[in-house]
Amino acid sequence: DALIAEFNDFFARGQTHLKHNNPTDALEEFEHALSLNPHESETLYFCAECHYQLWKQNESKQHKNKALEFAEKSLEKNPKHNK
Repeated sequence: DALIAEFNDFFARGQTHLKHNNPTDALEEFEHALSLNPHESETLYFCAECHYQLWKQNESKQHKNKALEFAEKSLEKNPKHNK
């Protein structure tokens, strides 16, 4: 299915950006992935991770709040998520 392939492409690019310490670009990719599948717990987790890293970089309260929001959503979808 084309949507699954597109989701997987966005997700993979997001992971690559995150591995290269680029949370801004990673977040953009993960947000695109979420637009295709808004209930996928791994994507929600990685959005939380991106916001967490951005918060650590610039101490933005907005990123801290978003990190918590995405982490909570991820745990709601998958309570056993323990990364």
